[in-house]
Amino acid sequence: TADNLGNQRTWRGKADFDATVTSLGAMVEHADAHGVRRIGMPQIGAGLGGLSWSDIKRTLEQLGAKSQVDLIVFERFAAGVEPLTFDS
Repeated sequence: TADNLGNQRTWRGKADFDATVTSLGAMVEHADAHGVRRIGMPQIGAGLGGLSWSDIKRTLEQLGAKSQVDLIVFERFAAGVEPLTFDS
């Protein structure tokens, strides 16, 4: 399963924090409703999107605490290193 999160007004613009939070919340609700237990993602909105990773990370921690879905962030590829996980 793949989700495409809308967090920019146009493909040329920067990510919008409120849109990112709304999209992440909807993704987690959808996953909960359909029995998805793990979601892996990059640092959504924090790269080219220009958002603060610490703000997005805090949002993911809050969403993970209220859900049965494990949110896994792939911050960087490093062989043999465990990804950062926000457990339910």
